[in-house]
Amino acid sequence: MFTIFFTSEIVSNLSTAKTCNLKLFAEFFHKMIMNGIYLPPSQFEVCFITSVHTEKDIEVFIDAFNKSIP
Repeated sequence: MFTIFFTSEIVSNLSTAKTCNLKLFAEFFHKMIMNGIYLPPSQFEVCFITSVHTEKDIEVFIDAFNKSIP
């Protein structure tokens, strides 16, 4: 499991998570969709990597991630 927070602070609890930049997350979320990766629509939800995902799946994700970072 993982999630992505847009902040310069360490996110260690709900209070610090709430300080993240929601606008940047929304921009990232929509760019990931445009690059073929569907994520949960909130940065307060998690993404999952499973044993079913292949190395190619992970490479595709990393490529989309690099293209989508604001």
